[in-house]
Amino acid sequence: MSNVVGGKTQLVTEALDIAAAELSEDVGSKLIEAASLADAIDAIFAPWRQLLIEGNFTMGCPVAATVVDASGDHELRQKARALFAEWHDSVRAVLVRFGVQKSATEDDASVLLAAIEGALILSRAQQSTDPLDTVQRFFTAFLRRAAGTRLVPARRSRKTR
Repeated sequence: MSNVVGGKTQLVTEALDIAAAELSEDVGSKLIEAASLADAIDAIFAPWRQLLIEGNFTMGCPVAATVVDASGDHELRQKARALFAEWHDSVRAVLVRFGVQKSATEDDASVLLAAIEGALILSRAQQSTDPLDTVQRFFTAFLRRAAGTRLVPARRSRKTR
């Protein structure tokens, strides 16, 4: 590593950027197409389920792994914090789009992301997607209630001239 310009921090930062871009592209396009809150939640969970299965339960969230493995590296912690903040903002926007009260979305998005991270760890330990599936079912039901059972995005009013 000492021969690499920028060293480990630069390599991990670039790997995180690539992983985040791939996830954002995959989830982002599915969120745009989501016709219901359940579709949107599925779009958020699907890439993690795929990662678990395709990686034979050996891989989880690279951002969480960075926080754990590089806890002493301030630059990597800042990078991880920024990526989690981007994901948090994306989840909040989706929740608002499907009718969850804006005042509740800060906490709802935080709990959803924390639950996903925990479910990924449990899924890896159990070699099963059951924990992730359980969290998805829970949040689908909970957020539907929080949105007042609105299943489709709120319509945007159009002004006539």
